[in-house]
Amino acid sequence: SPYGFPSQPSTPMGLPAAEVPPWAMQLLNHLQRHGQALLSCICAHYRLEYGGDPTKLAPACSLEQLAHNALFNPALPKSPGTGLPAMLRDVPCVADFRIDYPRDAASGRPAGVARVSARLDGEPFATEVRACSYCGSCFSGRFMKPNAAHQQAGGWKEITRRTAAGRFSWEPLLGRRLCVPCFTHWAANGTNANANRPSIDDTVRLLSASGPGPRSS
Repeated sequence: SPYGFPSQPSTPMGLPAAEVPPWAMQLLNHLQRHGQALLSCICAHYRLEYGGDPTKLAPACSLEQLAHNALFNPALPKSPGTGLPAMLRDVPCVADFRIDYPRDAASGRPAGVARVSARLDGEPFATEVRACSYCGSCFSGRFMKPNAAHQQAGGWKEITRRTAAGRFSWEPLLGRRLCVPCFTHWAANGTNANANRPSIDDTVRLLSASGPGPRSS
């Protein structure tokens, strides 16, 4: 793996389905067994104390949001020479990783969702999640505390005619969904262009150029 993620078998977490969606349970159980380095990377970036057991992070953070981070988050440290962040694709025993960003039929612009599929330890994995319409991040950029009043929004910024942050017009972005970093960047600069966050099109090209992730441990 370009990130040096070791395979570290351990017992599955056995999280209650009522607390974590099935796709996130499957992903987190895989990371518990094989992706401790990715979990540590995510927690270090967001300054979450982590001792090897994701369940100990709750209620400090949402376990589902931890899973969103693992799918694709351009804020995480990048692998030298690839321009891509640490992500599920590079964890041992992950095969056939694919991430797609459907486009709105009318406008042709990214629809604000990501479809991710792979095989985890040989088992099929697939999910569709909200994503930033510009950078494609599957994580909003903000960990929401459980039971927060706006937790259902997940921290995502839905651009409407009522959006008024900053001194630039939001008209060009009406109807789009942005992660917090891209929202903040537009509010401050009036553009999405950001050297630290490639566009979806650029990310897709980087993924294609870098080839598939490791097939097994």
